[in-house]
Amino acid sequence: MKKLLTLLLVSVVVTFGSMSARAAKLQIDYMMLEADLEDVEEFEPDAVGLKYIHPAGPSIDIMAFIAFGIDDDEIEESDPFLGTVSLSVDLATIFGVYGRAHTDLGARGQIFGQLGLVQIEYDLDAEISGLGLSGSESYDDTGVAFGFGASFGLSDRAALVIEYNQFPDVDVEDIADIETTSLSVGFQMSF
Repeated sequence: MKKLLTLLLVSVVVTFGSMSARAAKLQIDYMMLEADLEDVEEFEPDAVGLKYIHPAGPSIDIMAFIAFGIDDDEIEESDPFLGTVSLSVDLATIFGVYGRAHTDLGARGQIFGQLGLVQIEYDLDAEISGLGLSGSESYDDTGVAFGFGASFGLSDRAALVIEYNQFPDVDVEDIADIETTSLSVGFQMSF
């Protein structure tokens, strides 16, 4: 599934890269994720994202998106029989393709909403020090994602962007789901 999504992402970028005379945009984001693992705790790993945004109509864009985790989040609990029990959650990757509708707020501002297909993968590491047990596993899922945000022009070709996104849930071996949202701050350049 990851290869199919990557191929789709590359195809969209190449196809729309040759269709429009309007300026495409490149955006880099710092993403603060909130990964809620049912019945455990909320994790807050960080990620960096890269977006290619290409105009497809007067108020419609197509966006290709990739993100990588840059910092994990860990919880530790002490148990008198097991010792220290720790669980770490780290974003491995997010790949996605979105449609984005936008409207202008004056000369340099814009608000937008977006809907897309996203594949998200997490790495989970667990350790029980008292028993000398440790292990790690990767979990991924593909589904619908949506979000909204605003951009504020710094110049004719640069903007500051703030976004909120809801990503698909990731199933962890039929035990629980990881529900993921993100708040991101980005820098966007037109070219």
